[in-house]
Amino acid sequence: MITTTTSTAYFILNDGKGNGGYTPSAKSPPNTSDYRQTNSTNNNPTTIDNQNYNYLVEWRKDPDTPDSPLLSLCGVRVAYYAPLGAVYLPVIVK
Repeated sequence: MITTTTSTAYFILNDGKGNGGYTPSAKSPPNTSDYRQTNSTNNNPTTIDNQNYNYLVEWRKDPDTPDSPLLSLCGVRVAYYAPLGAVYLPVIVK
């Protein structure tokens, strides 16, 4: 079945002090069926700073589209690219 309902995955950052914002988002295309991969249309890379910010994904149906029982989220994947000139990836320490 084809659905005209669309949704958007927002990547949100927060510093735990009430400050934060949105990073790139990905919007699903209308009139689709089956599983689909959607890339962000924004090209604004974000520096991940796990020391000072936490990150979350918020997924919601777009308000200007009808409800649909066919709409579901399978997963969200974030691509990580090393900074230019970096010879190694950062070490994660807990």
